[in-house]
Amino acid sequence: MDQSLLARLASQRRVVRHALRSPGRGIVYAYLREKDSPRGRAGTPYYVGVAGVIRRPYSPTGRSCPPPTDARLIRVLRADLTYGQALAWEQHFIQVFGRQDTGTGRRLLRNRTDGGEGCVGRSLSRSTRAKISTALSNPSPETRAKRAEAKRARPVTAGTRAKLSAAARKRSGAGSAQARNNALRHGVDPAVWAQLTPMQRDRAVRRSREQGSTVAAYVLKMSARWGV
Repeated sequence: MDQSLLARLASQRRVVRHALRSPGRGIVYAYLREKDSPRGRAGTPYYVGVAGVIRRPYSPTGRSCPPPTDARLIRVLRADLTYGQALAWEQHFIQVFGRQDTGTGRRLLRNRTDGGEGCVGRSLSRSTRAKISTALSNPSPETRAKRAEAKRARPVTAGTRAKLSAAARKRSGAGSAQARNNALRHGVDPAVWAQLTPMQRDRAVRRSREQGSTVAAYVLKMSARWGV
């Protein structure tokens, strides 16, 4: 790469953060080679991109060409641009450095397109964030119904049921003084009561009242089915 161009390449994150401080702004950046390769010498660019959000140049997510492991090799080519201007400069640099797959220019870049296809990273307004928060915390009846249907359609293995049951018993405080006192109050063996899930305990209390029997009698009747 031309040494005068290398000298003009800006330092990293501080420049990126400053350039993208406002929505609708953009930068053009390059990934530089750490060492010589058949496609180019160390310090030459192997990828040129455009960013509208700060994390874009540094994140490996959602891209075919990974960033260099050394962040110092991520260089800003142009800043203080609108996003539209950044797209135009991206196309310019891709043309100058050349794509490897097309055999044009210097054939340095792994880019698979000629650039200019990016999308603006927008920041959400306070009202929009509030609406999203409300929708997530208070889903509509239709949304709740869809979630319940999805759970019912999901098969649950015996091993998963056993794990869920054990976790529920642990959360309910099985073996604690309170659980023991509840068992004695209902006339149930504390060791048996500790093996029941909260749902089974509630059912035993409710059904015994409906049937006019004791909780102990209902637990005894259901013990074989519940596996206790």
